[in-house]
Amino acid sequence: MAGVETALGALDPTLRGAADSARGRILHQIEGLQEKATRALKKRDQVRADRLRRTRDALLPGGSFQERGLGLVSVIARHGEGIVSLIGERMDPWARGHQVVYL
Repeated sequence: MAGVETALGALDPTLRGAADSARGRILHQIEGLQEKATRALKKRDQVRADRLRRTRDALLPGGSFQERGLGLVSVIARHGEGIVSLIGERMDPWARGHQVVYL
């Protein structure tokens, strides 16, 4: 840009100020683009981090393996052996797929 300013100044000294002003506007526009790019990268990285966090929470609820917190053994330990017969009464053994059992 300095070469353009020098050439314009040699052609007409009043154009040097216009070239300097144009350089300032160009730099301002480039800074604006850089800020927008930085925001876009932060947003993309935040989306990725959120997806990773949700996946981790689904696979490791409470920070440990699902079977340690949601398995039948832990349910029996908390509620006693009677819970097994109660679950058996309230679920359909012939149903396909998952079932919701209210206790």
